[in-house]
Amino acid sequence: MTAPLVLALLLATVVQAPSGRTVSLPDSFAGWQAESGVEAAVESLNPQILATCRSAPPVQKVYRRGSQTLSVAVYALPDSSYAYSAYSFLRPVPEADVRPVPHSSVTANQALLLVGNLLVSVRGQNLPTLAPDLKELASVLARQADRTPYPQLWQYLPVEHLIAHSDRYILEPELLTQFFPQIPGDWVGFSDSAEVELAQYRVGRQALTLVLISYPTQQLAALHVDELNRWFGLNPEHASGAKPTLYVRRQGPLVAAVAGARTRGEAEALLRRVVYETTVTWNEPSWALKDLTMAQYVLGTILGTGLLLGLCLLGGLLLAITRLVVKRALPGRVFDRTASVEILQLGLSSKPIDARDFYRY
Repeated sequence: MTAPLVLALLLATVVQAPSGRTVSLPDSFAGWQAESGVEAAVESLNPQILATCRSAPPVQKVYRRGSQTLSVAVYALPDSSYAYSAYSFLRPVPEADVRPVPHSSVTANQALLLVGNLLVSVRGQNLPTLAPDLKELASVLARQADRTPYPQLWQYLPVEHLIAHSDRYILEPELLTQFFPQIPGDWVGFSDSAEVELAQYRVGRQALTLVLISYPTQQLAALHVDELNRWFGLNPEHASGAKPTLYVRRQGPLVAAVAGARTRGEAEALLRRVVYETTVTWNEPSWALKDLTMAQYVLGTILGTGLLLGLCLLGGLLLAITRLVVKRALPGRVFDRTASVEILQLGLSSKPIDARDFYRY
């Protein structure tokens, strides 16, 4: 094997991820062996979406097990949020309810798996039957993936009337322009760390687009809602006019907007189903205050008093033992020093006071 061919194979199987990590495909998994010297088929995932989501060039290998072959390509993205965004646009419509990993879509000939910040594209035959093998491949690649949580904005999408697999997670204005081509540019506020979850709904014969926009603060959300008047006609009774119509409702830092509705009532019926709730999580250990019963108070008082009396008794015994030991070892030098004793006399009797009378046994 010539040196240029060896170098080409190395470049085809190892790539530097945008985050600085090196991502590589394993030589084997679940009985599948990588074929050396075999060039993988060129991936057909949308290159424009991958470029917008800042994907690195793919790592590709061909695997064989018996007469079966698999073509695997791995795309490394900056983080799990960008990977989730690309996955929401590129996933195929699944033909079977098979999920090797929580975020995965499998058809007969194609599977797309989301593993941290990695997109794993697999092409082969009868892929739903290979779900355990795909799960093992994902577990191997998970050791190299970014482990930050995936975006959770999708959980605020109403389920009723939702068109299946129409939800998209968006972090770049170029991707949002696909749904609002008449309004180019960053009208949402991606430059202010906004994130968007978009989905299509079918209400009767009407197709509605629901856009959820999450901002870091309520102040930014209010500011960008006020600026929407530049591009849209906001919340009219009936959709009309030169500007596109948008029905908007803000709940704290979350802005819900409906496009495609003919009337405000039609849009409000969908907006009311968007329920935003904030939750506070605390990862540090904590203690819970618990009121004591009367029996516990009484028992605690008795035990505390007994402990205090025991300590007093023990202290008295130690003092007595110490005094006896010192008196025996040093008689008349520490204790019972009659010459050092001074007694005040009241003179109530004629008998003179003798200090030695106090130490007679």
